[in-house]
Amino acid sequence: MLDDAAPAVAEARAELDPAGAARIGLHLTLLHPFVPRGAVTPELVDGLLGFFAERAPLQFALVRVEEFPDVVAYVAPEPQGELKESMRSLWKSYPDTPPYGGAFDEPVPHATIASFARVAISLERVRTRLTPLLPVACSIGAASLLEEYEPERWRELEALPFGASGWDRAGASGVAAKSRS
Repeated sequence: MLDDAAPAVAEARAELDPAGAARIGLHLTLLHPFVPRGAVTPELVDGLLGFFAERAPLQFALVRVEEFPDVVAYVAPEPQGELKESMRSLWKSYPDTPPYGGAFDEPVPHATIASFARVAISLERVRTRLTPLLPVACSIGAASLLEEYEPERWRELEALPFGASGWDRAGASGVAAKSRS
């Protein structure tokens, strides 16, 4: 989640799309949809912990406002190479869960600011509000496994640290099992 890494951007998002911000914090999606909540097992969490433990923390900056026309306005991160590589590798590790249901051939790292279906807002209004806040340097030490705990409401189920030295699979299983009791 990026709320702590980019609090001014998260605040602007809450102003521009309050329902979107209430639904899920400011974030960059690495892989969605993933698995149904009932399919999250200690073994799955172990695999995710191992995947992220092998990677360095993500370093990027939120640099400009872009859009997927008629869908969302978002803030683009740069550089994108490491983000795209992480997205592709995660997809390759979990091939039954293609990003966005397979709707796109290439991942596009982005932090959604406003959904045009949810709020009547122009891209220019989003740019006017956010451009003075950018760029924002971000250092992300963990990915988050999120769960939809109510319709259209998401929260962190498990933190997945990047570059976790000394990470212990047996210990991670216990933590994962305990967190879901």
